This record gives sequence, C-alpha cells and structure tokens, in this order.
Amino acid sequence: MEADMETFDFEKTRAEWLAGDTRRDAGLRTPEDIKRLDDLSYGSHGRFNQLDIYYPRATAGLLPVILNVHGGGYFYGSKEIYQYYCMDLARRGFLVVNGNYRLAPEARYPAPLEDFAAMLNWFWQQRGQWPVDWSRLYAVGDSAGGQLVSQLMLLLANPEYAALFRFQLPPLRFKAVGLNCGMYDLAALARQVGENALYTAYLGPEPESRFGRQLEVLAYIDERYPAASIITGAEDFLSGNARPMGDLLTARGVDNQVTVYGKPGQGNCGHVFHVDIRNPLGRQCNDEQCAFFLRHA
Repeated sequence: MEADMETFDFEKTRAEWLAGDTRRDAGLRTPEDIKRLDDLSYGSHGRFNQLDIYYPRATAGLLPVILNVHGGGYFYGSKEIYQYYCMDLARRGFLVVNGNYRLAPEARYPAPLEDFAAMLNWFWQQRGQWPVDWSRLYAVGDSAGGQLVSQLMLLLANPEYAALFRFQLPPLRFKAVGLNCGMYDLAALARQVGENALYTAYLGPEPESRFGRQLEVLAYIDERYPAASIITGAEDFLSGNARPMGDLLTARGVDNQVTVYGKPGQGNCGHVFHVDIRNPLGRQCNDEQCAFFLRHA
C-alpha cells in the first residue's frame, strides 16, 4: 500500500486531467437562453461546498430537476469542468444543480456523502426561490460520481441503510437516476484498498472494519430504489460494470435500462463520452437519458 500511494502523483494527475478537460470544452460559452447562478455556498468547506444552478430563461412553469454528481476518481473534478454538460442538460427543460464536494486524499469517505447531504438539505431549505417541480427529481453521476450517486440514491430510498450514517437527509424522493460509465460495488472497491491508489486514498486503511455495512451498498438495494438509466460506451474501461448493475436492479424489482453506445474502434465512445457536448454520440445519449427521466414523472 505504501509504495502504491507514494508512486501515484495526485497533483500531477489532476493537472493532466484538467488540461484534457479544458481542451475538450475550449471555446464553449454559456448559452444565451440559460440563466446561471454561480458559487452558491451550501456548507462550511469553502469552494468544495459551492454549487451552481442552471435553468432556461424562458421558463413558464415549474421545472424538473437534475442533480449532477461529477466524476474524477474521488480525487479530481469540479462543477466548472461539468458546467457545459450541465447547461446542455438544462436546455432540455431542466433546472440543473451542479455542485462541488470534498476530494481525496485530503478528505476521505464518507466526506462526499456528507457534502451531498448538506447540499440537498440546503436546496430543500431554499424551496420557493427557483421554479422547481419537487415531484420530478432526477440525478446523474459518472465514473466515481456514478458510484457516489448510486449510494446517495440508496440513502434517500432506504431508511434502514440511511440509519447506518450520522447525517440527516431531507424528505426528497428521486424518480430516476442516470448511472453513467460508473462503478457501483463499493464493497469490491474496499477490497482493493492497498492495491489501488485511488480507492486507498478515498476509503483509507481497513475500510471493512471501520465502515462495515455502509460498504454493502448493493445488498441494500430493493424496489424502493429509483428507476435507473445505465449508460456506458463500447470503449469505456468501466463498461463491464453496466450490465451487472442492470441485472441486479432487475432482480430487485427496479425499472432500469442499460445502453452501450458506439462500437469498439469508433473513437467517440470512451469513458464519460457523454460529457463532451460536441460529440454527436454524447448528445444522443443525453437526449435519450433525459427522455428516460421524463417518462418517470
């Protein structure tokens, strides 16, 4: 474990990934038809507890909501990196909440879950300020954010699981979730601590003995879990997680749809391909996922 952690350069990798994401979005601007509210504080951890809200300017009534949980291996990512993807979702007729959360190795599990609990409590307390249809709540998350949003949805859907945690959640019910290019078996990640630098940085030493049943996310999923649109790309290195998650949800009585986009060698269907709003395949994916959400009103 020590050698693994010593050889992984978090700051260098953050800089390299940021350079790639910056190139992806170069030249993009806030659409004129989108109203955006930036850097709203929802907690006590500075920039890590800030969120943005985006929604169409021409809003005649209440809007369905999408909560975005960004990816980044638990140690990287920000709302700024996801702003154009989230505003593109908003243009499809949603109010989108795009927030930061604390990152590893500076903050470890369950810090992101604590932050999202604080974010949802803050958002619930602000009700009436924005055109929100509270009966139509949805969420998306990709990569590590896919794992986080899958666990967050369980916390909201299953009181028995939520009782394992110290923080409180607002009385919100999400109708559907987008699990995108993700990994969902937290217990399996915990078993890789000491071998995988990212999981070690996030979960810390001996997570099974420290967190126990909190790690058994998949075991607690039942028919109360929200409907799930599970997407991946044919060239996504985490694509092998999609169908097993769909099979598990089906076995537990949860409506779900698994879609694998593209073909090997196509070049536009790799990890988190859908975040690139210039990618036609990504746009197709986002159109279809939003349509899935609206079918679950």
